[in-house]
Amino acid sequence: MLSKAHPELNEAVVYLKSLSDDERVRWQAEVTERARRDAVAMKLYDMRIGREEGRAEAKHEAAVNMIKLGAENVFIAKATGMEIDKVEELRRSVIANEMK
Repeated sequence: MLSKAHPELNEAVVYLKSLSDDERVRWQAEVTERARRDAVAMKLYDMRIGREEGRAEAKHEAAVNMIKLGAENVFIAKATGMEIDKVEELRRSVIANEMK
């Protein structure tokens, strides 16, 4: 009724509805973009963790090989960046496994 008596009110209502639709679309776009960024961030994080695990495994394997070749603990620690106590512990483990 009011819209017939006041066409400018009808125009305002139509304009407000279009703004509301625009806000909804914008909100949906923001949510979609956040989800995409989160997915990319998680993938990059997983890749970084995988590389770190791979490096640690490579250091471990190198240390085991050096132990088997008779290298000294200090040399192994310097070559791999491992702590000397970890090298000593690894040496005990390698020796124990070889005795089995």
